[in-house]
Amino acid sequence: MLRSTLASILEKASLWLAPSFIMRALSIGRALATANVNAALMMGNRSATSWASDANYVLLLGVNGMEGRR
Repeated sequence: MLRSTLASILEKASLWLAPSFIMRALSIGRALATANVNAALMMGNRSATSWASDANYVLLLGVNGMEGRR
């Protein structure tokens, strides 16, 4: 009984946790992507503006950035 109750709670928590994790990672990633784009533009890389709209790039930056924000 206890095992099935805990399994049910964890299942419900995982449904909430996954979207909130992704939203937090995207939020952090957007800020980092903006900083990277601005730095690249200052160095003359005009194609860098597309980086900020690359969802995979933004998510990767966000996940990596979350490591230092525990």
